[in-house]
Amino acid sequence: SSGVHDWDLLFEWHETILAPLIKALAANPQDATVKEAFTAAINALPPVTTHRPFLVGESVTLADLVVVASIFWATSVGALALEDPALEPLKPLLQLIMSDPKFATAAATFLKLGPLPKPPKRPRLPERKRRNVLITSALPYVNNVPHLGNIIGCVLSA
Repeated sequence: SSGVHDWDLLFEWHETILAPLIKALAANPQDATVKEAFTAAINALPPVTTHRPFLVGESVTLADLVVVASIFWATSVGALALEDPALEPLKPLLQLIMSDPKFATAAATFLKLGPLPKPPKRPRLPERKRRNVLITSALPYVNNVPHLGNIIGCVLSA
């Protein structure tokens, strides 16, 4: 039986192995070493068949969607093609999810959005003649002479 433990392992695998490999493929799709590592990572997943096309559990789960969404992103930026032999072990899962109209709608919306905006190269500064709001965590202050309690309260609460 597949439990939360399996989900945790799959999410950890996604974050520590799959996502960095997909980013590396997006940066350099022709890198044979990265492609080989990606294929090995996909082959290390639990077997997916047409009779049981899920990575975890007996139906589509968030874990399945996360993996498919990452692969979809890789295909949208040209790092992978859906026909890529490396994706063969996931073919039943990819076909099942990508044929779902809800996924198709979400994918179309994603593609319309275009690339995510890049963070500014300079820090964002307050603008004159506009209301500027600074949101912070609690700022430490001292009403009287600073003492050890002020430092402990400031440091231990973080």
